[in-house]
Amino acid sequence: MINSLKKNTFKELEKDECFLIITPGKGGKDSSDCLKILFKQYKNYFIKKKINFKKIKTKIKNNIIKKIIFYINKKNIYDILSKEVGVHRFIRNSPYKKNSVHTSYCNIKVYPLFKKKIVKKKIKISFFKSSGPGGQNANKSNTGVRVVDLNSGIYVKHSKERSQSMNKKIAIKILRYKINKKLVEDDYEMKKSIYNNNNIRTYNFNKSFIKDENSKKINFNLNYILKGNIDFFHK
Repeated sequence: MINSLKKNTFKELEKDECFLIITPGKGGKDSSDCLKILFKQYKNYFIKKKINFKKIKTKIKNNIIKKIIFYINKKNIYDILSKEVGVHRFIRNSPYKKNSVHTSYCNIKVYPLFKKKIVKKKIKISFFKSSGPGGQNANKSNTGVRVVDLNSGIYVKHSKERSQSMNKKIAIKILRYKINKKLVEDDYEMKKSIYNNNNIRTYNFNKSFIKDENSKKINFNLNYILKGNIDFFHK
């Protein structure tokens, strides 16, 4: 299935739905801190603009956040958020190293959804007992959900929500993300367009400004941008 869909073009994308992924660069806790800053910035933006969103995954290793994934749904949201794709650089005094100015990096990726929907006949759904935030209810009933795409073998397990139906809904969204991620990575033209490893924005905390390389704009009110006003750079 995956290889047969390499010829997909942007005409086949669902630009009203996408996934935004935040990952830290090298730098340990400093970079993880910057990931949290970006997470709050985008969350504030979605709330301000009344954009439907859901944090569907947080990956943590050795008590350090390694990845956060948003699912977003709004008209033409992919075109808007694609302006955020690339490396975000942070210059600030490290809270972990005294008298040290530290440069940290985070990477933003945005994956659009292909219009091709997940067909129920081509996925296998099973349930398991969960020990998540559902408490006693989660332990006694099969609230955890495992969804497998039978064509590709890609699967997702989710058990963080209290109800089986919500876990199923989120698991299918994550499965769509994983399938789309693979499709995008397999398509060279899309990969060239979506992955932009250049530094696109610099957050200088010591001098209180943010510089955007795409628009060439500079804003000297750093907190204003961090509160979710990233559309300053989109205009």
